[in-house]
Amino acid sequence: MSMTILGIDPGLASCGYGVVRVDSHKHLAYGTHGCIRTSSTEPLAARLVTIYAALEDVIAHHGVTDICCEDIFFAKNTRSALLVSRVCGIIALLAGRSSLPFAEYTPLQIKQATACYGRADKSQVMHMVQLLLHIPDVKLNDHEADALAAAVCHAHSYSG
Repeated sequence: MSMTILGIDPGLASCGYGVVRVDSHKHLAYGTHGCIRTSSTEPLAARLVTIYAALEDVIAHHGVTDICCEDIFFAKNTRSALLVSRVCGIIALLAGRSSLPFAEYTPLQIKQATACYGRADKSQVMHMVQLLLHIPDVKLNDHEADALAAAVCHAHSYSG
């Protein structure tokens, strides 16, 4: 069974996404990536609509079959985590309205699936994503790399 996975690194100001294709032999192939940016001067509802609509377009244009995202990691800034949780909510809503399977993975799970080390730093994850997807010359920001890493994690976690 082949899949087209939309991985998402949820964020309100910068929401990274990446598409990874998986063939019936579990070979990974790079699809696309990007970062949806919203302005803090916009109302929250408008920012969420922007993210929702952009991800809806990615799903339609790339034949997405599965959606996954990085689970919220509560750290220093509670306000920031609460805003990101709203983005996670619209991602889950988008998956539900699109009738697509949805999964969330912790940063530890994603790092283990891509870099084989749960405490890997961002540069190690980015390097491994580029190696696994055969895209060494593609420039990725942290959000895009994290989104592609989530998609790789989902591909490795799928047991079908």
